[in-house]
Amino acid sequence: MIDRYSVREIAKEVAPQLTGVWFYVEPGNDNDVCATLDGPDGAAIWLRPYARSTDVIEIRGEIPKGLGIDARYGHSIRVSSKRSPDDIAGEIRRRLLPRYLAELAAINSTIRAEKERDEKDSALAAEIALIVGGRHGRLRGIDPGAGVEWIGRTDGNASGEVAIYNGGTSVNIDIRGLTADQAIEILRIVKPSTPVVAR
Repeated sequence: MIDRYSVREIAKEVAPQLTGVWFYVEPGNDNDVCATLDGPDGAAIWLRPYARSTDVIEIRGEIPKGLGIDARYGHSIRVSSKRSPDDIAGEIRRRLLPRYLAELAAINSTIRAEKERDEKDSALAAEIALIVGGRHGRLRGIDPGAGVEWIGRTDGNASGEVAIYNGGTSVNIDIRGLTADQAIEILRIVKPSTPVVAR
């Protein structure tokens, strides 16, 4: 019967035979049943004894947690623990890595694009806050799909919310206590083609 200690030894021999640079990660807890291999561009796969068989290893690719994406496990394969580490590495290269790495690359691209949009949204909110003379900070979970920033003034003259969508292509502004000059200045920094909803 394959156990976690045997799987760890197999993982150590498999790592250098995979495409790219992979290395074995020592478990943080000796009771951890998984042996983890870290690879390029945030890739990670783990090997563990398959619960439904005494001599099968389950191998899965991990999808990292990102903006709007929960950590989860992607593609998986199962191989016999009786096969050599060379054969197991070959199965991973042939059956797991092509699909897993393609999915991971697409998700990483989405995460990068979302991060860039998020940074643009925050920068625009900071500009608006500067005009108001206050501060800004993100309010999470208020409007899914939008970069929602809170605008506030310490003297209480102006406060409200700015919901910025898709890198500033659409902006909802709800700020109370603005002067006419402040309102005009805010409209100047928003892209001319940007739909603006002001209340």
